[in-house]
Amino acid sequence: MKDHERGDIPKVDWLDRLAFRQIEQVHQRESAISDRLYLYVDLPRFDFPVVFSEQVSYHHKVQG
Repeated sequence: MKDHERGDIPKVDWLDRLAFRQIEQVHQRESAISDRLYLYVDLPRFDFPVVFSEQVSYHHKVQG
């Protein structure tokens, strides 16, 4: 789904309507019979590598 929303998959109107309708029906049917909740986490996608580094400081003073 996210690949489609991002434009990574070419759009075909008639097929998209058919597929999304089917996905929605399955979702409704499964939601009606299940008492479980699901959390979907959508992480960002970057075209270039992202590097993150945080310097750890051991020279901080803790006052209490």
